Amino acid sequence: MTMVPMESVSVTLVATIGALVQGMGDLLAAAVWPVVAGKIADTNGPPFMMLAASLVLVVTAVLTLALKETRLPETLAQQALKTIA
Repeated sequence: MTMVPMESVSVTLVATIGALVQGMGDLLAAAVWPVVAGKIADTNGPPFMMLAASLVLVVTAVLTLALKETRLPETLAQQALKTIA
């Protein structure tokens, strides 16, 4: 889940971006989605809520196909020079 953001930032920001992505995932999955799923289940019934969750999964899977590599590949020597400097 956090590989793409970690590859897109400098080495000094990897831990920060990893924590940010994980925190947003926890917030949405533990705080927002249960409320939304409950409203959907109350309005349309539990089967429709499961359909909505399945649609979110499919949309997310399709969107991952649109991701592009943003960081140029580096040699090990270039990475070592960056960590020393």
